[in-house]
Amino acid sequence: MCVGAMDRGQLVYPPNEACFMAGLDTDLQTWLSRPGAVAYCKDGPATVALMSALRKSYEGQPLTRFCYGPAGPQWVTDETWTLLAADAREHNLGLHLHVLESPAQRDAAKELFADGAIAYLQRVGALTERTVLAHGVWVDERDMDLIARAGATVVRNPGCNIRMRNGIAPLARYLKHGVRVAVGTDNCSMQDDEDLLSELRLAGNLAREPDWQGAAPPTSDDLVAMATINGSIAAQFGDETGLLAAGRRADIAVFSLERTTVPYLDDDMPLLEAFLARGVGADALMTMVDGRVLYRDGRHLHTDIAELEARAREAAFAARRPADPANTARTHALRAALGGHYRKFSGQH
Repeated sequence: MCVGAMDRGQLVYPPNEACFMAGLDTDLQTWLSRPGAVAYCKDGPATVALMSALRKSYEGQPLTRFCYGPAGPQWVTDETWTLLAADAREHNLGLHLHVLESPAQRDAAKELFADGAIAYLQRVGALTERTVLAHGVWVDERDMDLIARAGATVVRNPGCNIRMRNGIAPLARYLKHGVRVAVGTDNCSMQDDEDLLSELRLAGNLAREPDWQGAAPPTSDDLVAMATINGSIAAQFGDETGLLAAGRRADIAVFSLERTTVPYLDDDMPLLEAFLARGVGADALMTMVDGRVLYRDGRHLHTDIAELEARAREAAFAARRPADPANTARTHALRAALGGHYRKFSGQH
């Protein structure tokens, strides 16, 4: 569970907020300046206080871990970064953030951080073995070395990066530099199915660079590690799970191999490679978390899926009813203004 933080910027990457707001029409400026719900705590001390309260409330819960989740290096001041990083060190908490996800973020980092975003995180104490960097599409070789030396984890989100037109993270080069990499979806998988096996396969295929002299693509063991032990570390469970071994939590997924082996599979074809090439999430027969079976043979044993779907539909429908019908037009105008800003912004870098 991540406690978010953001104490600079509003609608666009700093330091361009004032210019952006000044370019909007009066109605839109007034609408965006109105009082409303606050997405995050107002500052660093308030964020630390919230984290302290949550840690106390959830003390003794074996399956709950907390991270600080700043929205990104560009959205948080030096003072808040330093404070959150210090509290994370003191209480063994993780730091989870999106970093260098898009070309716009890359350009903002050039403007904000003289030595780059990754070096900046290191300087404020936010690059450690418990740091999780989501995306990391627009990194360079120096960034990779810094991440590897710190022992931080990069989470590769292949389908999301393609759908959002953000680029392709250099997975093969990450592995060559010794960076720990896990796999995720950012709730935006390639086909909206949250199928982690399909995303893992996509990540592996996108890492097959055309340069025969370049970094080697990930092996089957690399891919399995991304979905198991490295994912466990990214989720702040360290050496508690991620492997089937004595003393670790009994977190187990069992898959049918029918799709993998039918109608034909050569006897000398490594079964793990075949499974990674053909398996999908629908092949799951059973999942167990900490020794408790949650799913078996197509049934969720402790969750009413139909009820959850009904509640999700109701919430989604309610969210599409604006309190003021004029807000729909304002939202379209804001979207157009943001698009124009970033087209101009990226063209300058």
